[in-house]
Amino acid sequence: MIVFPLTHGDIFMQPGFGLFFCLLVILSVAYISHRYLHSRKFFKDKTWLLICLIWTVFTFIGLMGAVLPVSVYPARFWGFIPIGASILAGYMLEVIQEKVRLMGGDPRIITIIILFLIVLTSGYYKARVQVKPWPSDIGIFLDNQIQGYVNLAHLPPNTMVYPLCMEDKYVIGMDKMSLPWDRNTVIFRHSSDKLNPSQLTKFLRTYDYEYLMIESYCVEQCVTDTMKYHAETVSKSRARDQCIQNLASFLGELVVHNVYERRYTDNKTGLFFIQHNYED
Repeated sequence: MIVFPLTHGDIFMQPGFGLFFCLLVILSVAYISHRYLHSRKFFKDKTWLLICLIWTVFTFIGLMGAVLPVSVYPARFWGFIPIGASILAGYMLEVIQEKVRLMGGDPRIITIIILFLIVLTSGYYKARVQVKPWPSDIGIFLDNQIQGYVNLAHLPPNTMVYPLCMEDKYVIGMDKMSLPWDRNTVIFRHSSDKLNPSQLTKFLRTYDYEYLMIESYCVEQCVTDTMKYHAETVSKSRARDQCIQNLASFLGELVVHNVYERRYTDNKTGLFFIQHNYED
């Protein structure tokens, strides 16, 4: 990945550098090490070069942290390692220009060749990532799923909406209200009662949730869990059919519990469904 960049990645930091850029950095480290071994005073007037070398080595170790016993979010080092690596690559280019000049050659020609090779092995991948349209953070499983979120946006701001399977941020991002910071809510989300219709109804009424959002991700999550439980001996289509049946049964029980409890309360808690026809 470091030598051969990917044509996809994060919008703020593209993983990978490119073959020729990496070659320049490696040559720079080798050249600096060779000069230092022959003269301990090499860094006396090049303190900046020593800092860049230490910076690059440290961030490279951090980047490779996934295979080390201790690591600190290795992917984040993609944003720091280019600082030192770029300076080392530039220093090596300057060294090459000087060597060519001493040999009687034209440094401009070698500079053009090197820059062309860098663009060829690095620039193309960077451009591919930067010109792609970047989607929102909401994963869309089905095309008509977007309409459900459009309907959600039509609700008044700060309406209490409880997402059954998705994270609260998908509700809050649509200017609605949920309670991801509430300790009891977090506990309930990770309890076995979260899919118990009576307990779920009680929870919704306790916190004055007006809507319950059940969306296609619930089925996708169920399919994944079902296939894992059966060690992938069950086909994906069969697992999905079973999950849809379970969800339909769950919705039926949930409606019964809500109708039953409405006879004894004025709470206007309702159901907000984002439902679709699932196809393989």
